[in-house]
Amino acid sequence: MSRQTGEPIVVINVFTVQPEKQQEFLRLALDYTNQFVSKAPGFLSATFYTSLDGTKITSVARWESEEAFLAFSAPSEDNDIEATREKGEQTFLHLDSNTYRVAARFLSEGE
Repeated sequence: MSRQTGEPIVVINVFTVQPEKQQEFLRLALDYTNQFVSKAPGFLSATFYTSLDGTKITSVARWESEEAFLAFSAPSEDNDIEATREKGEQTFLHLDSNTYRVAARFLSEGE
């Protein structure tokens, strides 16, 4: 199936970090999301997860469209955004990122 332009998407980022850096990177990611991402046109929500072994942080962000996400992700003329991105990039070891659309959703009977 092809995705329609403007259809909501989900961006899932899995960051690999050294266990002793997990909380530091999480703080940077939360600050970045609060200061910049949450104010971006088309941003809907973000949820963060930390792995129990301390080596991963996963963010699941919802955007109104792929276009809105790509517009925010493009290099910015805002020096604060770029400096914060660079600081975060120095903290994680690897990033696995992809965009998705919802294929199915199940809720408990009580929802």
